Amino acid sequence: MDHVASRLETLLSGAGVEIGETVLLGETVERSDEQPVDASMSQGGPEELDDEPVFIEVGDTVLYHEVGCGQDIRRVSIVRGKDDPAKAIINDNKPLAVALLGAAVGETVTVRQPTSELDVVVNSIERPEREIGEAMVAGASTSVDGVELALYKEWRGEAADPRRASRRSVAETLYAIIETEGPVLANRVYQIHVRASCIQRLGPQLRRILDRALAKLERDGRVAVERATGERGYRNAVLRTPETDQVRMREIGPRSFDEVPGSELGALVGAIKTSKADASSDEIYREILDIYGLVRMTAQVRKRFEEASTQP
Repeated sequence: MDHVASRLETLLSGAGVEIGETVLLGETVERSDEQPVDASMSQGGPEELDDEPVFIEVGDTVLYHEVGCGQDIRRVSIVRGKDDPAKAIINDNKPLAVALLGAAVGETVTVRQPTSELDVVVNSIERPEREIGEAMVAGASTSVDGVELALYKEWRGEAADPRRASRRSVAETLYAIIETEGPVLANRVYQIHVRASCIQRLGPQLRRILDRALAKLERDGRVAVERATGERGYRNAVLRTPETDQVRMREIGPRSFDEVPGSELGALVGAIKTSKADASSDEIYREILDIYGLVRMTAQVRKRFEEASTQP
């Protein structure tokens, strides 16, 4: 296992890999020569689930083998946060994760690296939690440098076209998204609704329709709306139900960096600053980017950090 962890860490750091060399990632799973290659979906263990199609998602642990090497099965877990070579955990932007995401049990996928390619077969998918209703249920929180981050709970469902649906129907879909993902930026809520309606672009007409539906939820007291001082409307507002905590530190989940509410980002900056009192602001910002599985510190990213750090 130490050798596997070492090779995984080498690849993740981009050092020590010869041109043309392809390295299998993950912990080797011990099997006898007589054991056939399994193809199953399990939930936190060997229990079989229904025969419904299941595709690899972030958060899953995957057992796979190289084509032609069926006896050498490996296990790897895909996350959106930091890589952990010792535990065979990889970020979802790594070549192996990119290849595996969306694949089903028994499917062959190609891992593409700058100088080589490798075909691997998915043997099984282990998922600690299943999708229930319209939300992806999050498991226990994770701890990074002593800071507790809750797993992100993502709304998933279908929605009627807001241009044809009643305002009540549109409002109920918005509420379901906010209840699941809040505190959440209004723009993300709108984008989720539009995608769930199979619409490609959030234009001015759709935004006005969604604004009116959200305004009703706000008037009825079903949604709390937080705006920056002096701002009106919903474009930069943070939405949550009255029962939801005003600030929740979570993994980045399916969100882009720009979709993380400033209050949440500011809370994370403060928590890291407390756990690493001697760290500079730049070191704290880079630590958070690492936690989120992001790389580039652009001027815009730095500006968001600085603005979030000054929030009350």
